[in-house]
Amino acid sequence: MDARNAILTGASHGIGPYIARALAARGTNLLLVARSEPELARLAREL
Repeated sequence: MDARNAILTGASHGIGPYIARALAARGTNLLLVARSEPELARLAREL
């Protein structure tokens, strides 16, 4: 098994969402951290 895991801080703003999408597309398991709960929830639903 080749599992990849990442903790991404600042996931809801700036380049954070782009990095999250790129990592998710590669099959990385993500732990997303952000100050904006609504924005983070929206990103999590998208992924």
